[in-house]
Amino acid sequence: MAQYEIQHECGHTEYHQISGPNTHGQRETKARQLGEQPCTTCVAATRKRVSKRAAEVAAAEHWPTLTGSPRQVEWAQTIRVDAMTEIAAGGARNAAPAEAASWTPQQVADLDTLLTRIWQRAVLRQTAAKWWIDNQSRILHAAAALLTDNDRAEYKAGVAEIVAGLSPEAAARTARRPEDRDADEVETPYTQLDMPTAEFRERLVDALRDAGERAEAANLARRAAIAEIGELLRRDRAAGGLVGINYAQMITGLSRPTLNDARSDETAWQALVEIASRSDDEAAALHQRLPHLAGWHSAAGHLLRQHIEAYWAERGFDPWSTEDPGEPTGYAELMRVYQQTVDGYAAGEPAYLYELHQREARAGHE
Repeated sequence: MAQYEIQHECGHTEYHQISGPNTHGQRETKARQLGEQPCTTCVAATRKRVSKRAAEVAAAEHWPTLTGSPRQVEWAQTIRVDAMTEIAAGGARNAAPAEAASWTPQQVADLDTLLTRIWQRAVLRQTAAKWWIDNQSRILHAAAALLTDNDRAEYKAGVAEIVAGLSPEAAARTARRPEDRDADEVETPYTQLDMPTAEFRERLVDALRDAGERAEAANLARRAAIAEIGELLRRDRAAGGLVGINYAQMITGLSRPTLNDARSDETAWQALVEIASRSDDEAAALHQRLPHLAGWHSAAGHLLRQHIEAYWAERGFDPWSTEDPGEPTGYAELMRVYQQTVDGYAAGEPAYLYELHQREARAGHE
């Protein structure tokens, strides 16, 4: 074990104890990898800042206290803030009646206010942090199942009140095509030049932050892939070198020193296994490192949303119905593969080997 003074990408310096063999400079490689990450203080500060802001919003709005482990509550609070913002921005508009397409802007705004109030109240009744985490990609659809009879009655009464104020002239006016409207009725397209400098700078900062997060996610994914390669090479060595470094270099495209470092560094693989074993609490961290898992999870959510929308489009959408649309073809298989892969990593098994073991086990029972 040796102590290293490492300057992190955030500019801060920390001391780290790095153990393990160093015959090929593995500790220096580990130190270099640590330097490519923010320091522990900055990571904790970012997490604390986001969590604190979510807690402040919840307190200011008098939202119910969430229950669960501290880590679950911290994560769920940020999901809840995002979901409430999405609803307030018109996310519940899919629940609007078809005739709303011919309403005036004011009546559409009144409808948005009505839907926002009902949908937000429905989701706020959920105080289990686990519910927010499990439904983070489908909050609006999950919320439909939470509506009470009182919510439905309020919605129907509110729509009737809005419809009562709709004049035939207003309906005809909003139904006109944009090219038939007067010049002062047509919305002016957004242009960068029309935006104040301060606002444009703020948007640039947000865009840079988003791109930076994607770059960091790419680095995390690469390190996770190399950690898995290292585990596979350790198993290859234990089996007598069936593949070997030279052939591994050819099929992975990685350099020989990188492969040797990966094979010698077990800590990176163990860290990935630890994150997978806590996937209920750290799904986002796992998805950053294993983007194929994020893809499967996202695809399953997309399939489910498309299925629900098509289901109600065929029958006439009724957001207040308690009828279960069921699951689309392929959804269960995607989630099975996703969960099986997570379970494999949590068990310390590289994904492909775990899948082979599962196939053999299923074949043995047939």
